[in-house]
Amino acid sequence: MVDNNIVEASIHLEVLSHDDDDNRSSSARSQIQDILLNRVQTPPITRSRSPFTVSSQGSNQNLMTTPTSAQLIDENRYLNDELNRVETILNLTRAEKDELSIRYNALSDRLEQSLRAQGIDISSDSNNGEPERRILVQQNIDLRRKLEEEHQNYKRKLSNYQEGQLKQAQLVQKLQQKVLQYKNRCTELELLIEQHKNDMDRIRLTSASNATSSLIFESRITQHNDEENIATITLEEEKHKSANLVQLNTMLREQLDQAHLTNQQLSEELRRTTTELQKLREDFTQKAHDWKQEERVFNQFCNKEHNHMYELWRDIVTFRKQFIELKGTTERDLMRVRNDLAQTGRSLTSACFGFLTVAKTAETQGQAASERERHDRTNLESQIREKTREISDLQQRLQETSLLNEKLRFQLAEKDGTITTLARANQIQNQATETSSSALETRTREINADTERLHQRLRDIAQSVLNDDDDIFDNDLGRTSPRRLSPLRGADRFDSPDRAYSRLRSPRSNSPQRPTQASRPHSRNVSPSFADSTFSAVQAALNKRQVQVHDLQTKLNSARDTIQQLKDQLNQSDAERRHLDQQATTYKLQIEELRRQFDDTATERDRSKTALETSNHERTNMEKIRITLNSQIDSLRADCERLQQSNTEVQRQRDILEEEKDDLQKDKIRQVKENERCIKVIDNLENKISQLKTDITELREQYHKEKLTKDVLAQEKHVLGDALSRSESYRAEIELDLSKERSENATLRDLLCKIQALNEGLAQDKIELNKIILLVEQEKSSIHNEKSDVEQDKTTLRQELVKVEQEKIDVENERDTLLHRLQLTEVTRQQIEQELNIVNKEKVEIIEQFQQLNRIKNTLAEDLIAARKDIERLSEHNARLNKEKEELTKERGNLVVDLSGTERDNQTLNSTISALRAEKEALETNLYEAQNTISQLEVRKEQLEGENQELLLRKEQLQGEIQRLHAELNVEIEKSARQREQLHLRLTQLEHDKETTVQQHHRAHEDDIERMTREREKLRHELEAVREETIRQLTRDKDDSVQRYEKEKEDLHYELANIITERDQALIEAENEKQKV
Repeated sequence: MVDNNIVEASIHLEVLSHDDDDNRSSSARSQIQDILLNRVQTPPITRSRSPFTVSSQGSNQNLMTTPTSAQLIDENRYLNDELNRVETILNLTRAEKDELSIRYNALSDRLEQSLRAQGIDISSDSNNGEPERRILVQQNIDLRRKLEEEHQNYKRKLSNYQEGQLKQAQLVQKLQQKVLQYKNRCTELELLIEQHKNDMDRIRLTSASNATSSLIFESRITQHNDEENIATITLEEEKHKSANLVQLNTMLREQLDQAHLTNQQLSEELRRTTTELQKLREDFTQKAHDWKQEERVFNQFCNKEHNHMYELWRDIVTFRKQFIELKGTTERDLMRVRNDLAQTGRSLTSACFGFLTVAKTAETQGQAASERERHDRTNLESQIREKTREISDLQQRLQETSLLNEKLRFQLAEKDGTITTLARANQIQNQATETSSSALETRTREINADTERLHQRLRDIAQSVLNDDDDIFDNDLGRTSPRRLSPLRGADRFDSPDRAYSRLRSPRSNSPQRPTQASRPHSRNVSPSFADSTFSAVQAALNKRQVQVHDLQTKLNSARDTIQQLKDQLNQSDAERRHLDQQATTYKLQIEELRRQFDDTATERDRSKTALETSNHERTNMEKIRITLNSQIDSLRADCERLQQSNTEVQRQRDILEEEKDDLQKDKIRQVKENERCIKVIDNLENKISQLKTDITELREQYHKEKLTKDVLAQEKHVLGDALSRSESYRAEIELDLSKERSENATLRDLLCKIQALNEGLAQDKIELNKIILLVEQEKSSIHNEKSDVEQDKTTLRQELVKVEQEKIDVENERDTLLHRLQLTEVTRQQIEQELNIVNKEKVEIIEQFQQLNRIKNTLAEDLIAARKDIERLSEHNARLNKEKEELTKERGNLVVDLSGTERDNQTLNSTISALRAEKEALETNLYEAQNTISQLEVRKEQLEGENQELLLRKEQLQGEIQRLHAELNVEIEKSARQREQLHLRLTQLEHDKETTVQQHHRAHEDDIERMTREREKLRHELEAVREETIRQLTRDKDDSVQRYEKEKEDLHYELANIITERDQALIEAENEKQKV
């Protein structure tokens, strides 16, 4: 009975707790189920990849563009949303799990406490051959152990799921970091493009400023050339200049050829770098693809874990439903038992009222027998119920074990597939990392070699530029030397015309001496031809002079053209030098970009190493999962063994039930005899109960009479108390009214005094007014002019008098009313005094009545004390009778229950025997199936052991590979560290060289500028000096030529005069001869 009560109480508490759970967390469970169903229907890979796939179908251009960053941001958002949803699910499941564990622990503690409290009875009853309690305790312990194992498995799965979520969060963080790196890279490229644009704009501005300065300089040179057009420069100087310029042109052409060659080499190197960048991008795409595959595998694993969680949840729901059904059945059985007990109690109460004086020995014997029978029956009923429950539980457990075996098979197959896929993914990743590390090493070497070549070529270019500057400086110095010598050569040059003129002039100077030396007739004969010859000679000399002047002008023009060409060539050389400087800056920027790309490759290599480490960590996690699966398999095997033990226990219990059935049949025959004896005893007890009923009715009537008298006295006392309270309240009200009336009388007397004073004042005013009227009539004649004013005053006074009279009338009326009120108040006062006298009389009478009532109360109290003593005596007697009556009713009820129970037990035993036979057959079939499943499980166990050994071998191989990979990684890390240090040193050296070269270039540029400015100033001063000297020389030459021309003119005039004289003489002589003839 105690065990049954404990079990029923625990079931009832569990039912209530589950009802509360269902009421509280029905909404949460529905939400969780909806979330899980949505999760199962739409896997995360499709949701997280949907925007990316759409965008990738739309544009498959380049990973460095901004759409990829936006897609990755969308993916991160979806992943964060899914993480939040999963976290909410986990929190809800944890809360429910904690509640279930708390309730289960509370129930288990209660059961343990009840079992410990009833440990003595259990130990005493166990000697009598009742193992069912031990079976119940064992089943409870087994159920508790199973729940704890399921709880531990659930915790393991939750920990694995949390680790998976952490990995997913790490992947999301990595993707976010990559997105940020892509964004930074894009921003850097955009900044570089803007810098290039700014540099181009700056170069354009500088070129424009240089063009304007060159135009100004050209305008000045043209001005100087315009001023120097007057001067005549020698041909030798121009030839020397042209030769120098030809040398410069050849040098510049050679430098241009070298620059073109270097440009081609650099373009080839740029192509190589672009190809390498494309290769790196392809590698990056491959890595991204590999990462996507890893994410896909991980998402599949997460989906499987979600499905497992969903299946566990369904198992829990089914278990809960089954428990609720058991609860309902137990409640129905309890209600039936209660109804039966109520019916039996009602039937027994009508027949159990006369049992008091029959022998107590028979009562004790009957009680002991009835208790034994009751105990046996309850034990049998509890055993039958427990066995039925155990059979149903065993059937459910067999079904659950079969389902769990099938699920575990599927899980093992799926996990083997995931292990193989992860091993393949690890191999692919290891190969990719090896290839990427080797490719990165080769690329770093090639990049280092390319950077060294570029630096060597830049140094050669800088040296050649410095040499060219030195050559230009030397050439410029050589160019200035002939200009310094030009005045001397010009002086030598300008000596030649004097010599020519002196040569021409020397025979002419001797022309006047000819007549003296030659004879006159001879001269006369030769004079015309000689004059023609001299004229022709003069014309020839003039023509030669003009030809020489024309030649000199043509030479000047040709020299100017050559100077202009040289200037154009200088400008071209300056432009080419600027172009080379721009190319050098672009090459520097490209070198910096290559350095950045090298740093990016190093970072990518580090990322690949971190990815390798994460893959190794995931592999270790998979090994942990495999270990957990092995532990689950072991637990399932233990469950199978437990089921076998429970099956054997069921068979043993079935044998015990058959033995108990025989005992029940014997007990039934014995109980029939005892029932006949009990009927006779019941008849005797009914007679005694009828006598006791009559005595009880008489006692009840006396008790009711005393109770009525007591109630009447209490009511009268209550009425008197109410009347006294009313009279006191009425007296207080009357006293208040009297005080109010006295205060009103005082106020009325004050008013009367005031009214009398007013009347006296009015009479005095009236007398005064009469006096004023007399005075006014006397002064009427004197104040006739003020008649109108006085009449007005008069009218106002009359109105006031009317008002005063009216007020007087009103006051009189009020006085009359007040007098009437005083009379009334006096009448009411007299009445109140009369009423007070009456009340006082009544009070005295009430006090006398109250004293009488106190006397009656005291007498009644004495009577009550005596009655209480009698009532206590009667209550004791009544309690004794009630106890005997209850004992008789219990015995009769037990007998009736035993009779009905034995009849029901016969029916239930027949039905249970048939049910047990059917269940026996079903159990035999289930045992056969269980043995088959056990044999299959053993075969599967052997297969799993073989697979486990294979997995261990694979694990050892993988561990060896991992160690080898770790060693290679350590070697690569050391190599990369060394290379990084070397690169860092090289970078520092390159930066130092770059700074030194930049400083040298800056200094050389400043020196060139200073040198060019000095040379320009020197050239300007020299040109000004040459111009001044040429001007002076030209003025001198002009003066000399003018003087020479004047001298020649004078000589020619003199010769002409001589010729004219000679002609005249010749004509005269001819005429004389003619005359003579």
